[in-house]
Amino acid sequence: MTIPFSHLGPVPKHFEYSLKEDDFNVTFSGDIVRTKLYEMATLSGEITGRVTLECDLCAESYEEELHETVTFRLTDTPHKRPEGDMGEQDYDIIEVLDGNVDLDEIIISEINAIKYDYHKCEACQ
Repeated sequence: MTIPFSHLGPVPKHFEYSLKEDDFNVTFSGDIVRTKLYEMATLSGEITGRVTLECDLCAESYEEELHETVTFRLTDTPHKRPEGDMGEQDYDIIEVLDGNVDLDEIIISEINAIKYDYHKCEACQ
């Protein structure tokens, strides 16, 4: 699912989008709103569902419930850090240079970040 960046405005738009692949079945729901700050938008919400992970100790696959709260800043131009900004923000910046916010790409990226973390199955706990 894509959302045209140019269609975003100061009124939050609510969305709910589900994505299922071989190793996950999740729903991403939240709000997206355009801000005046640096011509950016804020995308915040929650990714919930199930994801298949691999135990780092025994290499067995197992399913885990997912409840991930996320916040992203979106921009349709190459991002330059503001003068004096030392990176204290609690968000990720996504450049949408083709003009479309691609929710599939965002979800898959977040799932991959979770998968590459360290995991232990119940048997290895």
